Amino acid sequence: MRLAVIVIGLALPASADTLTCTFTQECVDADGCAETTYETQYDYTPTTVSPTEFLARATREDVNGSAVGVMAKRDGFLRFTAGEFFESTEETLTVTPSGDARLAVLLPDVPMLLSYIGTCQEASS
Repeated sequence: MRLAVIVIGLALPASADTLTCTFTQECVDADGCAETTYETQYDYTPTTVSPTEFLARATREDVNGSAVGVMAKRDGFLRFTAGEFFESTEETLTVTPSGDARLAVLLPDVPMLLSYIGTCQEASS
């Protein structure tokens, strides 16, 4: 009976969260980096795996549109990954416990790799 209670508790979703990221550097393949003001927002409702870990379906919104992917947290690190396979775009975001962020966007049809350096901040609703 005790195990059943624990399993049910793990399946309950937590409150909705928003991760807002501001990137100040954009790097294009081997062309180097330049200043930018690119911002993204990630909305997700985590499903608790443990007090320090979660998995969530997440949506990324920015000036270019949106992408649906997976958000995960483990050891204080946040990770988002999405792939628009018919659009041939893949992206991965990693955020350190202190909020430092790196976003990599792969455009294989071009081919081109864009990377962004910035910070992210979480907000719970």
